[in-house]
Amino acid sequence: MSEQVIMPKEDWQEILDTVRYGTEKSAPLRSAEVASAVGGILAEEDGILDGSVEYYKNSRLTSIRSYAFNSYKNILRVEFPNLTSVAAYAFQGCTSLEKADFSSISLIGTFAFYRNSGLKTLIIRTNTLCELESTAALGGTAIANGEGYVYVPAALVDEYKQATNWTMYADNIRAIEDYPEITGETI
Repeated sequence: MSEQVIMPKEDWQEILDTVRYGTEKSAPLRSAEVASAVGGILAEEDGILDGSVEYYKNSRLTSIRSYAFNSYKNILRVEFPNLTSVAAYAFQGCTSLEKADFSSISLIGTFAFYRNSGLKTLIIRTNTLCELESTAALGGTAIANGEGYVYVPAALVDEYKQATNWTMYADNIRAIEDYPEITGETI
């Protein structure tokens, strides 16, 4: 059974304004968006900001805003089962990040993983093509240097290799199913 909390309208508006500011939205939030928006703000308070976290998994988030994890040097691995988009610069400069695993992603923003020299494994489990906003999204990664790979469903490998911005990484695109020792872990 849920409890009701009664508060003055001004206090509720202040909470919504804080959420709106934290998520960089200017339009009013619908009630269904509040939980996801709060989740985006909470990511900053989940112990990530001090940079000490090596592994981070979050099932609440549906998007990661710009600069959310920017320059976290200790983070090695991230998993986001419900994430649909990663904004520009979200993981830029996370030089230790080796593996990113996404189940529902449809958009990777410009410079999202830029200068992540350790990024060797990007797993995209989505059954539709994920848009790569710019080739710079993976610039400066082990993937861009030919030492890492993007793993996608086998049925989409050829589509990825021919898709806008993904063509630059065509030689580094592999089927998830062919590498269970790397991708076998499900989220």
